Amino acid sequence: MDDSCAAECVALAPACATQCLEPAPFPVINLLGSIVLVMLSAMFSGLTLGLLSLSLEGLDILISAGDERERGYAQRIYPLRKSGNLLLCTLLLGNTLVNALIAILSASMTSGLVGGLISTLVIVTFGEIIPQSVCNLPCFISQREGIARSRCA
Repeated sequence: MDDSCAAECVALAPACATQCLEPAPFPVINLLGSIVLVMLSAMFSGLTLGLLSLSLEGLDILISAGDERERGYAQRIYPLRKSGNLLLCTLLLGNTLVNALIAILSASMTSGLVGGLISTLVIVTFGEIIPQSVCNLPCFISQREGIARSRCA
């Protein structure tokens, strides 16, 4: 490499660094990707609460004494729930991966700090609180009405 080429690289470096640090343009695909990822986060969160709140004993009872529809659902869920640790690890790893991707996409659409704050607010609200409230709604209703449910803690 000759000296003129090195001098040119040094002269261009500040402009390259400034350009690399600017947020990317706001493409619609990033926004749509973030929305899909938030829905996946909500699904992982809801499945974690919903599936792990089911006891194996309660599923056994549904398999042997439930109506045909309940029996079918319980028979499908039982093998998943039987491997509780694997199920929990799979759901938590999936949720963590999706949440990290949400943070990366939101940081690329805005500045890093603003993206971090926005992704935290969106993940906590739409990826954690709302899905867990929806998945736990039958327990809230039954407790309000004084009905004991086996899956409600």
